[in-house]
Amino acid sequence: MYLYVLHTITTITTLALFLQDRNQYSLNKDHEYYHQIQGQLAFTKKQFALFCIWTPLEAKMWKVNKDPTWESTNVPILENFYHEILVPHLIQFFKK
Repeated sequence: MYLYVLHTITTITTLALFLQDRNQYSLNKDHEYYHQIQGQLAFTKKQFALFCIWTPLEAKMWKVNKDPTWESTNVPILENFYHEILVPHLIQFFKK
């Protein structure tokens, strides 16, 4: 990421954060940032987030809307992980 600090955002194409479509950029749905933002939107019950990128040469901000399909697919998986894996692990950890 630091390799790109002296570039403008439109020249950073190897980060794979954005898919260019008719000179418009949007967050790549396969990138981990997309999943992080969707998770935060689901758990905070917000409808959108602002995704920002800054370099010394340029700053950009994009609106990322909540994806109901992402939520219905992934929130049950996250809840299961929390209840079945994380909580039992924490209980065991703090019993020591």
